[in-house]
Amino acid sequence: MVANRYYIRNISMYGSAEDNSTLPRITLITKDLTNAVGLDYDYQEQKIYWSDVTNDIHKISRMDFNGGGIEVGSGPDIYSFNNTTQV
Repeated sequence: MVANRYYIRNISMYGSAEDNSTLPRITLITKDLTNAVGLDYDYQEQKIYWSDVTNDIHKISRMDFNGGGIEVGSGPDIYSFNNTTQV
């Protein structure tokens, strides 16, 4: 998985079985993010976590591996310090 501030993508190093491709398969998981600066996953729970931080909004969100079930958490205990997110 990779995030570039605006989207999260899944990159498979095994290519695509449909067309016998040996090139990496890149799949968009979610988009329209503001400033995704952190990305992690929980393999056991099948969840992806990321922080989306701006000057005004500080959020930690999660979703299922397939891109569904997005949940957003925010609050006074989430703040930004030197472009990193602290909880």
